[in-house]
Amino acid sequence: MARSPSSASQMNRMFRSLISGLVLSPLLLDSFGCATSIPAPIPRQGEPIGIQLLRAVPDLKDERFSTLLDFESNDDAIFCDASSGNGAGVSNAIATDRAHTGRSSCRIDPSATRFTIKLSSLLAGRQFPGEWTLVGGYFYSESPARISVSLEPPMDPTPPRQVELEAGKWTAVFVEVPAKQNQPGIPSLVFNLPSPHGAIWCDDVMLIDNYKLLTSPPENSASQSDIARDAPTMAITGAGDRSNSVSAGVMPSWTVERRGLNFLGSAPGRFNFELVTTQASATGWTVDEANPMRARFHSPGDAAGSERSLTIYADGRAFLNGEYKPMSIAARDPMLAVQHLAPAQIQVAEGMGRVDRNTPGDANNDGYNETTGSYRILATAPRIELRFTPTKSPVLSPILEFSGFPFGKALVTLEGRLIEQSTRTSTGTLLVELPAKIDRPVTVDVTIEE
Repeated sequence: MARSPSSASQMNRMFRSLISGLVLSPLLLDSFGCATSIPAPIPRQGEPIGIQLLRAVPDLKDERFSTLLDFESNDDAIFCDASSGNGAGVSNAIATDRAHTGRSSCRIDPSATRFTIKLSSLLAGRQFPGEWTLVGGYFYSESPARISVSLEPPMDPTPPRQVELEAGKWTAVFVEVPAKQNQPGIPSLVFNLPSPHGAIWCDDVMLIDNYKLLTSPPENSASQSDIARDAPTMAITGAGDRSNSVSAGVMPSWTVERRGLNFLGSAPGRFNFELVTTQASATGWTVDEANPMRARFHSPGDAAGSERSLTIYADGRAFLNGEYKPMSIAARDPMLAVQHLAPAQIQVAEGMGRVDRNTPGDANNDGYNETTGSYRILATAPRIELRFTPTKSPVLSPILEFSGFPFGKALVTLEGRLIEQSTRTSTGTLLVELPAKIDRPVTVDVTIEE
C-alpha cells in the first residue's frame, strides 16, 4: 500500500529545501538538460551538497536553483513512486552504494518502467512554475538505457524528452517548465523507462532558473525599434553626386535570451527565432557571441560530424554555414544576397592595419568572411582609415569587423559623416554597420578615443 507523506515529513522537507536554497543560490549550472556524463564526486564529511554539486558538475555557473530531493534522509523516498508495466508498485529505496552528491541516492528496481516525483507534495505552499525554467534530476544506470521525462498532467503540448543513459555514469535528465501554468494544481515529474534496464539510481532532484538575457537594445536605440530598413538614413551614391536619396537602414532593437532548453530571439515586427540548445539535443546549438548587433552560434551537427555555424543580425540577415539565409522581409532584398556573393574590396592606409584574409570562414581569403557576413580588418593603431570599393554591384549596409583596437569609445565616420551603428563583442572586436547604399569608393575612418 502506498504511503502518503505525513505533515511532519512535509515540513521537514520544506525546511530542508529552504535551507538548501539559501545556501546554494546563486550557483553554477550549465549542463542541466542533456545526457551529460557526470563524474561521481568524492563526498567530504560535513560538506554542503551545493559544494559537491559544483565539483560533480564543473560547468555549473550563475544559475539559481533549489534542491528538492537529495536522498540523504529516508523520508525522501516518501515523495517517490515506482511502478512496473502493469501498473503494480515496485520498490524504490534509499541506497548508499551510489551517490551523485552526499552519501546516498534513490535506487529504482530493474522491473520499474515508471518513476514519479510528487512535486505537489514537495512544493506545497510554494509558487509554481514561478520563474523556474527546468526541473529534473541526475540518473545512474548499470547498463545503457533510455529514459524519458515529462510533467503530468502536461503543462503544454510539448512531448516528453528522450535521454540516453550511458552505463556507469551520472546523467542529467531535465525537462523545460513552461512559463505559464495552463491548469490548476502542480503536476508530477514523471520518468519513463521503456527499455529493459538494470538497477537505476536517482539523485539531486531540483528546480532551476537558467533564464539569461544574452543581449539587449543598444543605449542609443530608443527610437530604433521603429526604424525600418526602407527608412531613409544615408546615401552614398554616384561618382560625383552625393545628394541622391537612397534607402538604407540601421539595426533595430532586438533581444536574444536563453530559457530552459532553447535560445529565443525576437526583433519585434520583423522576425523571431528559436534554437534548441546542446542541453536539449546532442546536435543543438551553443552561443558564441550575442550583442545588440548580432548573435553567433555553432552546433556539432549530426552523427556524421558536420559542424554548423549560424550568424544572425538584428535586421534579419542570417548566414548558415556561409550561405545567406534571410530571416526578415527586409533582409530578402536581392541586393543583400548579391553582395554576399560579390563582396567589396578594402584597402587599408599604410601603417594603420591590414585586411585580415585568414579568418576561419573566409572561403576566398579576400577579407570577407562568409560565415559572419562581415569584412574583417586588423588594426595596428588606435586609428585606421580604409577605402571601401564595391565590385560588381552596390553594397547595402555592410558590416565591418575590426580586431586589434584598444578599448575605448569608437568614433566612426563615413565620408566625414558620423556613424553611430557600432558595438563591441565580449572579446573586444568592434562591429560597425555602414548604414548606406554604397555604389562608389568611399572612405571610412575609425578612431578609438582614450
